[in-house]
Amino acid sequence: MNAATLGDAALSASSYPTAVLHFTTALIAHPRSPAYYTKRSTAFSRLKPPNYDAALRDADVAVLLALERGKRELVLAAQMRRGIALFQLGRWGDAAFVFGSVEAKVKDEKEEVKEVKKEQEGKKVVEKVRHEWYQSGESVVVTLYVKGVAKDKVSVMSTKVEIVLRKHSTGQKWSALETLPTDIKVSDRQSALGATPPATTTAATAAPTGPAYPTSSRHGVKDWDKLASDLTAKKKKSESKDKKKDGGEEGEDDDDDGNVSDHDGADPVDSFFKKLYADADPDTRRAMIKSYTESQGTSLSTNWDEVGQGPVKVQPPSKLCCLLL
Repeated sequence: MNAATLGDAALSASSYPTAVLHFTTALIAHPRSPAYYTKRSTAFSRLKPPNYDAALRDADVAVLLALERGKRELVLAAQMRRGIALFQLGRWGDAAFVFGSVEAKVKDEKEEVKEVKKEQEGKKVVEKVRHEWYQSGESVVVTLYVKGVAKDKVSVMSTKVEIVLRKHSTGQKWSALETLPTDIKVSDRQSALGATPPATTTAATAAPTGPAYPTSSRHGVKDWDKLASDLTAKKKKSESKDKKKDGGEEGEDDDDDGNVSDHDGADPVDSFFKKLYADADPDTRRAMIKSYTESQGTSLSTNWDEVGQGPVKVQPPSKLCCLLL
């Protein structure tokens, strides 16, 4: 048997000098044990004659070591032993303060235990409650078949409790009383948050479109992919017509200044760039599209050697106006 066990046996047998000896031996091996100091304090206080001063010293050390470990049961045991030692020394006020602190801690501990038990019992009751529900276009009625519910807490009947839930969206049908968060539609979540759900596009109204980029034209944004296709087709058509004509005659699509005509009511600025794009070589076209799209419509360059070196920065509107002028 180890020294601590022998000390416990000596305390039980009221052999207090032997208990002091065994707990002293145990503390040599475990000098930071609050329990051993508490038990030796008890033995000191029961000696014939008692050694109350030694009992208080051991109790004080036991409290400090118990607080260091952070174990409530060790702290309470050491504080109780300290209060007894103070009382035995005639320090009534100090003893009363210590006993009051211990009583308050024990009371708090009991309250916590009651709260935990109450919560656990409440969960069990909820799990066992029989219920049913039905709905109308405006509300959902949930019936809980429970007895003994305090009437000052909720409006109840003799054998059941009815809960009426108003629907957020009138006419909406609930498929179940409970649902998982993953089952909620995006539109429902946005409605609950007060947000406007995004507009949906049906197959009848949807149409594949290319990217539209900013433009200085008064006619709005331009689809440059479609513009490139139209210009290429127009150039091929013009070249085909030119082959059928005699040399030296001007094409039907050109005016006296060699610019594309504006008979169809198109924007003159757009007509100019269409003509420029149609007559350009592949590198020039690439430079025009790249500079225009990457600058968000604020810059237009025909120099591929310059544009091809990296992204084209967005230019202030004033620079674009100067360029167009």
